Amino acid sequence: KRLALPLIVAGSLLAYAGIAFVQFLVLDRMFAFIQKFAPETVAATPDVASYVQTLLSLYLAFAMAFQVPIVVILLVRFGIVSIEKLRSFRRFFIVIAFVIAAIVTPPDVLSQLALAIPMCLLYEAGLLAARWVLKDALATKADAGANSNATPAENGSGE
Repeated sequence: KRLALPLIVAGSLLAYAGIAFVQFLVLDRMFAFIQKFAPETVAATPDVASYVQTLLSLYLAFAMAFQVPIVVILLVRFGIVSIEKLRSFRRFFIVIAFVIAAIVTPPDVLSQLALAIPMCLLYEAGLLAARWVLKDALATKADAGANSNATPAENGSGE
């Protein structure tokens, strides 16, 4: 219960961060990169439908990709995977991040890198946050165990 609200808030903030990342860093560079390939005599003007579809798919892809720390924290907190296992999985995650980025981004290397690199960095941030959440959970469990072993007078109930 203590973990739900912080994860909901963090997940929302991370999704907004992903969308802001697309808006302020990816779109300008991506379209400039694509414009370089168009001959000077041809104006590369996408139609509104394809522009909006590209924009929304990038927003969705980055918003979801920025949820990596939340997924890592939940996997560790519920005991599905240990932090050590996730550390050893790091190399595979990098490959998976680049494959996902190649699938969900437009066919240019810049967009792929713009998605895969933050995913890898967020994976590392998720490992750090998971370690902190796990320590907090273990400390809470130890405190609860210490209080259950104490006499009622020590617990402050006065019985």
